[in-house]
Amino acid sequence: MKFIVAGGLNIFANWKQIQTAAIESDQLGYWGFVLPDHYMWGRDRGGDSTVETWTALTYLAAKTEKIRLGTLVTPIPFRPPGMLAKTVSTLDLLSNGRTILGVGAGWSRTEFEGYSKWNSNKIRVDKTREGLDLILKLWTQEKVDFKGKFYHANGAFLEPKPVQKPHPPLLFGGIGPRMLRTAGEYGDICMLWTKLTADKEQEKFQWPIWHPSREITNQSTNERSIRNTSRQRAMLAANTSLHRSPRQTSWVHF
Repeated sequence: MKFIVAGGLNIFANWKQIQTAAIESDQLGYWGFVLPDHYMWGRDRGGDSTVETWTALTYLAAKTEKIRLGTLVTPIPFRPPGMLAKTVSTLDLLSNGRTILGVGAGWSRTEFEGYSKWNSNKIRVDKTREGLDLILKLWTQEKVDFKGKFYHANGAFLEPKPVQKPHPPLLFGGIGPRMLRTAGEYGDICMLWTKLTADKEQEKFQWPIWHPSREITNQSTNERSIRNTSRQRAMLAANTSLHRSPRQTSWVHF
């Protein structure tokens, strides 16, 4: 049994709690710790005073020893994908192979209009797929020449490469048909929202489905995941018939 801790919103007011949760999760032997990657949440979601997630994860890497660190999830169209590839690769090196890249297409129009460029759902997914292609090439190829519809690279070298081979695991969080197909094509973990009724109380679960088609260094395959809003119920659910694999990963959310 392996657990991934979802560390709550990356709101600055939560920073001390996030630090404590990450360090204690590492000490308790949890497999992973993930944070959302947003610059702005909006007034109705906690406010716009945030910490930059990849910078925060780098700090947490220096405070932890074994736990894997990543995003749930990073909107790929939000940043230049080549720069994101370098950021994630550097964290994988500094953490000795403990990085997870969460992959999403983005949903916050306010955030994109403030810091990037907002596009239709179709274009954002197109950008996600193309950006991911560029990221993977930079992680695995010596020299990259790339000419896509949205992104270009001419003689790009990304060195040193990430520690994890062939690359850091990709965690998908989208639920649209195209994002699900992309997850099936590229993903190592895919988290899906669904609802179950348990103990006469309707609970929200997320099922990250493990795709065993890729071999990630230091990472078990054939795992399924469940996320719930309490540690006890997540542990209980992880031992029910929802799982088909003898080796499992469950999600704990604080």
